[in-house]
Amino acid sequence: MAQRLRTAQKPQQKLTTRLFLSPAMHQSIEILQFTGVQLDAYLQRMAAENPFLRVLVPRADTVADVSAAAPTLPTLTDFLTAQVRLLSIPTVEKKAVRGLIAELDANGYLPTDLPAVNAIALGILQSLEPAGVGARNLTECLLLQAQRQKHFFPLAVTLLSAGELTRLADASTWAALARDYGGDATGLSQALAAIRTLDPAPGKQYAPPQPIQYIVPDLILDHTGGTVQLLPNTKQQSRLRFARKEYDRLTHRAGDAAAQQYLRTQRQQFMTLRNALDRREGTLAALGSLVAEKQRTFLQGNGQMTPLTQRAAARSLQLHPTTIGRAIQGKYVQTDQRIYPLGEFFPRAVGTNQITAEAVIRRIQDLVAAEDPSDPLSDALLNDQLARAGIAMSRRAVTKYRRMVGIPTSYVRWREWQKKEGG
Repeated sequence: MAQRLRTAQKPQQKLTTRLFLSPAMHQSIEILQFTGVQLDAYLQRMAAENPFLRVLVPRADTVADVSAAAPTLPTLTDFLTAQVRLLSIPTVEKKAVRGLIAELDANGYLPTDLPAVNAIALGILQSLEPAGVGARNLTECLLLQAQRQKHFFPLAVTLLSAGELTRLADASTWAALARDYGGDATGLSQALAAIRTLDPAPGKQYAPPQPIQYIVPDLILDHTGGTVQLLPNTKQQSRLRFARKEYDRLTHRAGDAAAQQYLRTQRQQFMTLRNALDRREGTLAALGSLVAEKQRTFLQGNGQMTPLTQRAAARSLQLHPTTIGRAIQGKYVQTDQRIYPLGEFFPRAVGTNQITAEAVIRRIQDLVAAEDPSDPLSDALLNDQLARAGIAMSRRAVTKYRRMVGIPTSYVRWREWQKKEGG
């Protein structure tokens, strides 16, 4: 007889080790990866919860005015309203036009289900800039633009007026269109090409831009004493203080144990928060010293960046790579030229060469600038030239870097040269 398999559950001991982060460590990690703006908001929120915390914001004269460096385009509504204000029309019609402007979507179109449209106001709106604004559909939008242009392809205007845009876009219907409206395949092709030069969304160029992101640099380049340093930007960041006198006064008056415990908790919260801020500043200062040392030539304006990985930085600073990643995230460095993301100072080496991708791109640009325009360098020849200079990489990598900076292929560059030469 076959033996039956018996299963049974038995208790078994197993020793495991698990690491748990304390609330203080969680807070320290969170604060480390905050940007300057996020950190200010966090401190304000903590101060609202703890009556003894005081946040000292930087003086206005120490914060750089970046608003002038970020011009914004007017919104579509503002642009149209400004035009209506200059029109010599009755106030009632101006109000009607403004009402239609308020209904426009981001593309500059009116809703198709808008009831009781004032014909006069609609005509005024559609006469404004940009051409095509106030249309109810794509065909009307394109027709409004075509009618504004002198000598626009007549067949295109005819087809748009007849609402034949869909049929025109389908080449299989061209024979029927030619019979109905005259012309031939060449004329229909030219009409379609003319229509494609029009803007299907005229309001997009005036759409509200993304909210301005104000950047407070975390590290600032300093040349004091003839040395290159990247120092924490303490002048433009909020500072935390503890209301010690008020705390002592309430501590002496607190009679019951619960009140005493509450006061001790608030003070401990401040101590934990201050320690986390000190660790954040210390980590950024160490990173700044390392970057200033490794990228000294670049910071002095005399060369390019040196390859530097986050793992190598972690080994140098005896920190975990994830700590370096958190410290770099969302941080910025103010140099003499401009403000750089801190992450840009950690470029990877290309292949086995101790050279960055930026350096390779500049070398490719120099080679293309110096080439014979009648016989431009192909990607394979660019690859050979780089190899002779000691930069070994695949031809595919050369193609990738060439495309990144918008350099056309050798054939396109040759054709452009032929056009200039009149060939």
